[in-house]
Amino acid sequence: MEDFTKEQFSKFNGNDKDKPVFISLNDYVYDVSSLNNNKEKYTIYNRFFGKDIGDEMKNVSDFKLIDSFKSENFPSIGKISIPKSNLMLKRNELLKFNGENNNEKKINNSIYIGLNGNIYDVSYHGGDKFYKEGGPYQMFAGKDVSVALAKMSFDKKDIENYNISSLNEEEKICLKNWEKTFKTKYPIVGNIID
Repeated sequence: MEDFTKEQFSKFNGNDKDKPVFISLNDYVYDVSSLNNNKEKYTIYNRFFGKDIGDEMKNVSDFKLIDSFKSENFPSIGKISIPKSNLMLKRNELLKFNGENNNEKKINNSIYIGLNGNIYDVSYHGGDKFYKEGGPYQMFAGKDVSVALAKMSFDKKDIENYNISSLNEEEKICLKNWEKTFKTKYPIVGNIID
């Protein structure tokens, strides 16, 4: 399996007849070049060439198209690679990565969450739909949410509190469990330095 950056992947969009055509779903890349031989299916899927079908369809409540895509059994040939980074951000700098559309300083459309000293890019593996503007966990985007997650709280005072020394033993265990979950799901892109 080959790794592609999002930029590399986007060039397999059907515009260059000498290149194969790819669509991704959940960061897996599929070769859909065979669609060139099927006019009906080509018409259905061509708007997704060089794109992630899940990202393009996430605001649509009808998931039949994604289910149909999955049933086609296109060959999986790679993954979208997650860029490595070693950011060192202060908490006020972390706020720039909150996923809000009106944020001009947003970089690479990334949404970051701070947890126990690490910074996670929750833009990957479908996390963006939870943390982006309008998502159910939007209030966590761009913040160190160690205390809030340890307390299982949506309370603003817990979201804005990053002093983990105030946690009791049960909350510390909960924080460690959240950290394990985040490490298996999202890439660590840096550390919080204050």
